[in-house]
Amino acid sequence: MISITREIKATDFTEGEKDLIRLISRGILNSKNLARQRQVSPNSIEQSLVIIRGKMRSKNRLELAFSLCESNLLEKLSEEEKQFYQKLEWSAKEIEIIKLLLKLNVNFDYEISSQKLKISPSTLKKHLKGIRSKLHCSNLGELVIKIYQASLIKSLNLEEV
Repeated sequence: MISITREIKATDFTEGEKDLIRLISRGILNSKNLARQRQVSPNSIEQSLVIIRGKMRSKNRLELAFSLCESNLLEKLSEEEKQFYQKLEWSAKEIEIIKLLLKLNVNFDYEISSQKLKISPSTLKKHLKGIRSKLHCSNLGELVIKIYQASLIKSLNLEEV
């Protein structure tokens, strides 16, 4: 995990920013989808995300996802939702990929990761697409958030990451 240099509190954010963080907690990290939910332009969302990333000291969306997971700003999943995700079947390769994603954190790179896993970048992308599909995520940031919210680190024995 990356380390946030100072404690981030909900009071550090405006109501609009908190609303955006709530939507991100629900698995929406795509600007167009966020704009649709808030009924504003994607440019407005991008500006708000830049402000939130600045407050969280995050350079990009993946780093923002890890920062939000480290903070206590994300909404919690219901126990029913957690149990649903924890009961999913995972292959050894999927677990290995999730572990590597969490280990490399914001430094995750398809080329380097595929070399570490001894598979091609396209095979890695196919596996990640399958993992994202299982967890109903459209990108890596949403995937990281869902992994933390669903307590998959504990249920898949990934604590040493």
